[in-house]
Amino acid sequence: MLPAVIRVVIIMALMAYFVHRANSLNEKLSTALKDSAEYVEEISDFMAGVSLLNETSSSFIVNPADGEGNVIYGQIMPFANELSTGHRRAEDILESFENYDVSDQTMEYLKSACEDAKAFLSTQLHAIALVTSVYPLPLIPALEPISNLQISEEEANMPAQARLGLAKSLVLNEEYGARRKSLATSINAAISAVKEHSAVEINDTNRKVTTIKVFLWLSVALSALILAFSFLVIYRFLVYPLTKASKLFLHNKKLNENYGLKEFRIAATSYNNLLERRNTFESLLKKSAETDVLTALPNRYAFENFIKELENSKGEGIYPLCFYSFDLNYLKITNDTYGHLSGDKLLESAAKTIKESFGDNCFRVGGDEFAAFIKCYDEKAGIKAEERFKQLLEKEGVSISFGSSVSTDLGVKSIDQMMVEADKIMYERKRLLHMIDREKSDAKPRN
Repeated sequence: MLPAVIRVVIIMALMAYFVHRANSLNEKLSTALKDSAEYVEEISDFMAGVSLLNETSSSFIVNPADGEGNVIYGQIMPFANELSTGHRRAEDILESFENYDVSDQTMEYLKSACEDAKAFLSTQLHAIALVTSVYPLPLIPALEPISNLQISEEEANMPAQARLGLAKSLVLNEEYGARRKSLATSINAAISAVKEHSAVEINDTNRKVTTIKVFLWLSVALSALILAFSFLVIYRFLVYPLTKASKLFLHNKKLNENYGLKEFRIAATSYNNLLERRNTFESLLKKSAETDVLTALPNRYAFENFIKELENSKGEGIYPLCFYSFDLNYLKITNDTYGHLSGDKLLESAAKTIKESFGDNCFRVGGDEFAAFIKCYDEKAGIKAEERFKQLLEKEGVSISFGSSVSTDLGVKSIDQMMVEADKIMYERKRLLHMIDREKSDAKPRN
């Protein structure tokens, strides 16, 4: 009896140790998952800030004034606001991550991204300085961070158009585009490195969980009759939930919060909350980065990504591929005559008409320009879509010039060639429309 009691005491002591160890592993796992999600969120937030600076500054630099020479300073306001807050600065994120438990590889990727971000900001400020030397900004507090930018004496002596051209070239050249790609690559690599670092901790925890499982089985083998019930309880409420959770962790799936020990349920709840926050944030970030605020259509960034997907698809499920180019007519007249709110409503109507006629792959690529792609294009269906488009235009009271081009092999006719061909047709129709407008205008006095 005494040996049996001693054996039971030893086994119970071992089991108590295993339970305590499992609780510690749960806490460690929960902390690792929480830290990983927060690191990814902070890196993504940094990328969002850089993207905001890039989009708002580029819009202003490319199109700083309307046709009457009035500065469109509203589009640069988010840039100035972002600059004034000091939020998402490269130095800040590097300083934060130096205190975090991340790998050296993650820091290298972040340093590379921050160097690109600094270069972006320097280029943007230089280009804005060139533009504002031609189109001075109004003296309002919100624009103070960019109101006193200076250019070199040599640049100041350049003609105004040359300064504007130089500013555009700074944000539209290949080097700038390459840095933007490099920045995105570094950010994605940093996020992947953070996740990999977290996965290492998860795998290590899984190995320890497996060890606990082995010792539990050995304990049961030593005293099967005495510990049968205890083993069933431990297996049901500790070992099995952890084993199942380890698989779900690797696939980013939610855990059962109503199963397992209290500590495991707490860890599962924490993990599920973090996973939901991360997925929501990533979804909002992606939608924000790729959606035009006014029309709710995918923006130029999404348009360029869609083109890359088409080019990387190797022709699977896209041919014949049809491209439509659209240009909204009379937007400037509407803005000048009725105000920008009316112009915005005109853009919204145009976007609605295009989307309802040509499907989901429609984009606002800038200003009054829209585009659409149709995969597996059918000529009869295309004709019907265009007829519906014209009917909707008449119903909405919107005028849009458009052109299209079809390719059965991007190796023969590239997307760039399709765009040129569609634009040519669209601009010819626009020219004819303006010709008709002039004839009507000339005919009024004679009548």
